[in-house]
Amino acid sequence: MQSIPSYVRLRLLPGLFVAALLCLQSCSDHIPPRILIFSKTAGYRHACIPTATAALRKMCTEHGIAVDTTEESEDFTENNLKRYNAVVFLCTTGDVLTPTQEADFERYVQAGGGFVGIHSATDTEYGWTWFGGLV
Repeated sequence: MQSIPSYVRLRLLPGLFVAALLCLQSCSDHIPPRILIFSKTAGYRHACIPTATAALRKMCTEHGIAVDTTEESEDFTENNLKRYNAVVFLCTTGDVLTPTQEADFERYVQAGGGFVGIHSATDTEYGWTWFGGLV
């Protein structure tokens, strides 16, 4: 089976992201969907983070999806995560969550919360086996 060339995948990514967001939007008729963009880095920091955050915010706003952004691991609590339909790890790197925050995020996903990992999200939380499986 032949793989999809990278330039094609890059062109498909925004459309797939918007499609996923539209699915979130259809989940609730009364409360607009809300996502959390998390871009904390404990390793290499990509210069594209501000541009990517602005692009995601624009796409979400155009589709009626509320957006919060953070680089604070302290936002990964059970009560706070309940506010979001999905959490986007945007170019995160390294070990960015404590064991308690990891447990809260794991419960959030297991309860149906969404997860999107973009680019170096795969370079995050190497010691956390569950996250490696999620990615």
